[in-house]
Amino acid sequence: MPVYQNAKIRLYFVVPDDVYNTFERQDYTTQDNTSKEDRPVKRTNSILDSVEQWAMKHFLRYTFASPLSPEESDNGRRLLQKSVNRLKLSKS
Repeated sequence: MPVYQNAKIRLYFVVPDDVYNTFERQDYTTQDNTSKEDRPVKRTNSILDSVEQWAMKHFLRYTFASPLSPEESDNGRRLLQKSVNRLKLSKS
């Protein structure tokens, strides 16, 4: 018997802050055997039933001249942790 038989599978989508509020659940696709083009999955598999989709808001900042200062890095970590905490709360 597989060790991970009842394990949850979590997909994390890291999306820009301007997309986060409208980001929707992603559909699953597969390659059609005949046409070799992507198509939606026609039936769900028991494995897909255990998949959770999560979105994480990422604040993009472009710095070309210098790396982030320690203070800016700390602020980014705090913002990311707040987003993760909000996701956990909204999932409950």
